[in-house]
Amino acid sequence: MIEYANFGKAVIITGDGDFYYLIEYLLKQGKLLKVLIPNQFGYSGLLKKLSSPGYNIFDFMNSLRKRQKLEYK
Repeated sequence: MIEYANFGKAVIITGDGDFYYLIEYLLKQGKLLKVLIPNQFGYSGLLKKLSSPGYNIFDFMNSLRKRQKLEYK
């Protein structure tokens, strides 16, 4: 948040609910591009609250691997 004025959009990588309020704030301010969640089968219920049909902020690293957009080397 120290650099808030110096960036356009944030990408946050987490599955942890500790970042719920940060994600919610950035979303409301139009400063959130995407939340990358490492495991679509195990992430915080708090983050699930931010899911809604109007927002497509979540992407799951599991599915990125399947679509060959992400790989482990």
